[in-house]
Amino acid sequence: MRDVSDLRTQYQCEYRLHLKQQFGDIHSLASITGNELHQYINMKSKGENRERSERKLLPLLIIILTSIMGFLWIFW
Repeated sequence: MRDVSDLRTQYQCEYRLHLKQQFGDIHSLASITGNELHQYINMKSKGENRERSERKLLPLLIIILTSIMGFLWIFW
């Protein structure tokens, strides 16, 4: 489920695209702010994807370490 900030961001992006299609690539304060917003969103989403992949590997790492410790405990 998407929250209000995601919907607001989507609206701003769609409105920015509409303005770009209507007026061209004019460098105004709004277009500069929009570019900064897009860069921030891209950096944030890349960071979240990296964190998700790291969290996926954590249970596997715990299982492997537990197995090794159990093996050493039994056969030492």
